[in-house]
Amino acid sequence: MTKLVLYTENYFSGGLERFVFDFINSKLFDIHVIVNSENDRIIKFAILNNIKYDVVQLSNFKLHLSKNNIQYNKFVKIWNFLAYYLSMILNYFKIKKILKQLVSYKNIIIVNGGYPAALSCLVTSVASKKLGFDKVGICILSSPSPHYSTSKIFRFVQASIDDIVDKYIDFYIPNSKEIKFNLVKFMNINENKIHVVYTGVDIPKEFIPLNTLHYQDYTIEKKENESWIAMVALLGSTKRQDLLIKAMLRLDTNVKLLLVGDGPNKETLLKDVNALGLQNRVVFMGWMDNPQEVYQFADMIVFMSNQEGLPYAISEAMSYKIPIIASLVGGIPEQIVDKYGGLLVDNKDVDDLVEKINFLRNNENIRKNFIDFSFQRVKNIFSTHAMNQEILKLYK
Repeated sequence: MTKLVLYTENYFSGGLERFVFDFINSKLFDIHVIVNSENDRIIKFAILNNIKYDVVQLSNFKLHLSKNNIQYNKFVKIWNFLAYYLSMILNYFKIKKILKQLVSYKNIIIVNGGYPAALSCLVTSVASKKLGFDKVGICILSSPSPHYSTSKIFRFVQASIDDIVDKYIDFYIPNSKEIKFNLVKFMNINENKIHVVYTGVDIPKEFIPLNTLHYQDYTIEKKENESWIAMVALLGSTKRQDLLIKAMLRLDTNVKLLLVGDGPNKETLLKDVNALGLQNRVVFMGWMDNPQEVYQFADMIVFMSNQEGLPYAISEAMSYKIPIIASLVGGIPEQIVDKYGGLLVDNKDVDDLVEKINFLRNNENIRKNFIDFSFQRVKNIFSTHAMNQEILKLYK
């Protein structure tokens, strides 16, 4: 069995964690996990599944902006820019110390949410090669940072780092062709070093629709003529739950919304729901390790986002035979073939979203055609078996 170190800096629950869990569960590798000390979910997973692991306490000197002090905020922005790269240097030595004990594994996969969102992932690749690891791969599950196109200073500094780090990375593993395109365009990475591997999901052996949904201490009973929309995603700045909440105001009152996930935007979204008087139509489900019952209960999945790789929630919805509406961003068009397997929408256009939700609700035959098309597609292209086998080939 191929030995492999897996490193991730991930802080939040979501698709990256699902990838880590599914990859470890494949049992194709003898894996040793190195994880950020603030991610207790991956640590608990390793303990429960008897996976060898180490924890690294990453340095972070970031200061928070003040609401009222403009002069202080100018200082904070300069400090945070410098501290961002200072922490990178300190984290290099922390991670290298752990890796020294694991050189016998010879291979490492570094799982990164975006690029270059987690600088510790980049320094891990440098430390690994310097210590003599044979194969160093970095898995990229979201599009490159938008800072590449908006901040000239950030772009210059980061491009310099990218040029150095690239020499220590044997291959990049993005989960969509769109990310591959951006890696070449923004980072000038050699196309031959990039291997697209679609993240996969397990295909359910059977699908039984539910009219009752249990969560926490509550039970939801689906009433006659009700339609339940679900969005399964991190409650974060790149997701657009806010747009979906606004759309609810213009949909029939029999349309209800399930928001599955947790994250830094939760309080803001709760305030939005209360301010719009939607408390009885929007349910915050929290994070769910396995949202299977949500897929069995929901009548439609809507996935709104500004930035994506290849969302797990969409592939899962395809496998559970649910009609899907999703943003036209990232790798989503590689999953959903517009007007054949679902509907794609502008991620800033509430009118477009409302129109397509109503269209899908009122056209049963089209919903069935979308479901059948996408189910065949997910079975053939987006399975965990296919994903794990493709990664195994890279490390043989």
